[in-house]
Amino acid sequence: DWKFGYYMWHTSVFDELMYNAPNYLAVLAAGNERNDIGDGTRPADGPFDSILPTSTAKNGVTVGAATKLPGDTQYDNPGQVSLSTFNSFGPTDDGRIKPDITAPGVTIYTTSASEINGYVYQSGTSMATPVVTGSLALIQELNKRLNGEFMTSAALKALLIHHAHEAGIADGPDYQFGWGFLNAEGMARFLTHENDNNKDLIIDRLKEG
Repeated sequence: DWKFGYYMWHTSVFDELMYNAPNYLAVLAAGNERNDIGDGTRPADGPFDSILPTSTAKNGVTVGAATKLPGDTQYDNPGQVSLSTFNSFGPTDDGRIKPDITAPGVTIYTTSASEINGYVYQSGTSMATPVVTGSLALIQELNKRLNGEFMTSAALKALLIHHAHEAGIADGPDYQFGWGFLNAEGMARFLTHENDNNKDLIIDRLKEG
């Protein structure tokens, strides 16, 4: 249990890899440990300090799971975002915010490994993580079309965090929702300058040498 929230040697390998490959951003599942009760021989996991050790990486994006907004509902206020019952909470043992972002991860319609052409409903932070991964890939594709290049992972992570929808009972980041609920549309609108004149507001320091 001491490994929850701990920055282990193999976690540093993830960070070193991303440091040396500045366009590579690892997207990691926070874990589904918060509601584990065990066999009663020791305290139950969580609620806080239950992030998987690999997911404490500093340079990656750690994803928590929330329920989907119902139907075609658009985000309007933080009270609309409900966490899953299992989503692992931060902080890391050294006090950092984790997860970084929360995305739909409950009752996700996805492919099944048990049969050919099979689909099932599944829940988990491993369902929320591909939602974020796919969204970030689309944002990179959009930026490539608009500006002729891909963002560094640092710039992409910053864009993700700054456009997250507020979630939770307290303003700002917390150890449950991270910086908030995924807002891919807001990221895209920022890049296309639909809200205001955002030109040149993204300054990618790594590309400045």
